This record gives sequence, C-alpha cells and structure tokens, in this order.
Amino acid sequence: MTNLIQLPDPPPSGRDVHSEAVWDYARRDYLDGESAAQICARYGIARSTFWDHAAAGGWRRRDQPRPICRR
Repeated sequence: MTNLIQLPDPPPSGRDVHSEAVWDYARRDYLDGESAAQICARYGIARSTFWDHAAAGGWRRRDQPRPICRR
C-alpha cells in the first residue's frame, strides 16, 4: 500500500504565489534527485522561479559539485 500525500491544487497561471507546502515538496523532490523540469511540471512552477527559489534557499544536491568560494 502506498502512502499518498494530498497536495494543494496548483495555482492558476499568471503571477502566482505558491504555498510553503508546495515549496517544501519541490525542495524534497529536487534533493531526492528529480529534475527541475519534472518538478516544475508537477507543481505548476516556472523554471526561472524554481531556480531563483533554489538559489535563495541554498538547495544543493549531493551529486552537484561544491561551490567555489573566491576571496
């Protein structure tokens, strides 16, 4: 038996604000290895918005190289 999570309906198109729950699921899915394209399609998020949110939140998967810090 599979545990199903009831997600809120994706917002209609346009300048929408996604709930924190949607961002939590998107973050979890991304860190678990799913592509940004799959996540954006599932949750109705624009790719640019996804990448902006991921950068602001410091999302980094284990399969990505560590950022280079230059002084």
